[in-house]
Amino acid sequence: MSLANAIIEGNQLLVEQYLNMGVPIDEFDEYGFTPLTESAIANYPKLTKYLLSRNADPNKKDSVGGTALHWAVENNNLDMVDILLNAGADPNAHNLSAEPVLIRPMLREQESLKKRLIEAGAKTRFANDYIQIKLLAHRYDLTGEVDVVNSNGGFAELSLEGFFLESSLHIMRQSLQGFIHNFAGQKHKEHFNIYKRIIMAMHTAAELMKYQQYQISVRDHKKRIDSLLSQELLIIPVNCDGHATAYIRYGNLLVRCDRRLVDDQVNGIVFFKMGNPRAFDKHLMRVLLFDKKDPAFLDRTLMEKLKLSIVGRIMIEPQVAGNCSWASIAGCVPAIFFLLSDDITEHPHGLVDYNHEAIQQYHAWRDWDKSKALHYCMQHFKTAEPGRKHSLGAVLAAVFFQRFDYRQGDKLALARQVYRLLETPGHEYHLKHYLDHYYYRKKTPAGVNLKKLIDACNQFY
Repeated sequence: MSLANAIIEGNQLLVEQYLNMGVPIDEFDEYGFTPLTESAIANYPKLTKYLLSRNADPNKKDSVGGTALHWAVENNNLDMVDILLNAGADPNAHNLSAEPVLIRPMLREQESLKKRLIEAGAKTRFANDYIQIKLLAHRYDLTGEVDVVNSNGGFAELSLEGFFLESSLHIMRQSLQGFIHNFAGQKHKEHFNIYKRIIMAMHTAAELMKYQQYQISVRDHKKRIDSLLSQELLIIPVNCDGHATAYIRYGNLLVRCDRRLVDDQVNGIVFFKMGNPRAFDKHLMRVLLFDKKDPAFLDRTLMEKLKLSIVGRIMIEPQVAGNCSWASIAGCVPAIFFLLSDDITEHPHGLVDYNHEAIQQYHAWRDWDKSKALHYCMQHFKTAEPGRKHSLGAVLAAVFFQRFDYRQGDKLALARQVYRLLETPGHEYHLKHYLDHYYYRKKTPAGVNLKKLIDACNQFY
């Protein structure tokens, strides 16, 4: 037994004894948490109050930079959030990944929790910038890190890679809804019924994922989970060994969306026919969603159990390292569009042509989505204060350097708009840094492209 385990078991008497013996109340335990954070994780409001009465620091950070308030919000425990806020917990705290407390309730649309944090002083600008920079990075497949301005006006380092699977579902669903309600989407009106079914499938998948959260018993919610799993069209998000994949079930077809590169081969979107569709029952689906799995389960056991045979593929752009959640969920869009509009068995060799309507619709939405995210950062750059301007300038420079090509004449007009912003007096250093490192010092292909891109932009400046 240890203080940490006493807290996990909710044994307040034993916790009191440990503290009376002189065990430090704000020291990290064997799991990398403080006693207060452990009580928040374990959802013990009474114990949390007791630890605070013994002068536990409500803002002490754990080994990954999170606070007890992060965990109370993760557990959607409004009572625990109130206890911590009333004790002085910082509603603008962020962890080592620059993730502020407000992010989860915003993405999960937990309005009561979001309202309480904002009333306590949580700044929406920090959270919105975190989301928008992260999304721009994923939409343009960026790599690296940039600084984001936190609520105190300081900088927090934000990785442009990696995103939560649950968050990807929420954001992509909201984006698709925005697309069909936007003027740009009206030319695709004939396909709106398919878009609406994709949106509904993502909504269901996001609800299923909330039952993966810590402290939620799958058994207690089995009736609701099984009701969701009964839907005809189903997205099943799967986390396995640090990699995110999405499966789609429709009739006797199972589609795997996994866009990573393995041995220089793109997995892509693979359509399987289930020789034993009855085996894909609710129990197996719950295993995929909620149980720990190893790659062998997905690569061999699942194939054998369902008697899967490949009947076709859609090949779209591969993911960039670290963006598997976003890439896999985005792959569901053309996959479902195809499932609802075509028959894979009618295509020669099961290969879907790159010009197929399903892929064209995916690109129409994706390009609108990318443009929207880019223009958000461009517009806010123009009016931002110096620190925030630096942050937005850094991610705009990453787009310019990593994703614009001087040979793509159709995109030069957009490149010039970004370039003009990056030539704002005092912000030329963003592109100068890339030029110095990748062109003048090493003369890499990326650096040569950047130099020629800048020259092309200057011709029309």
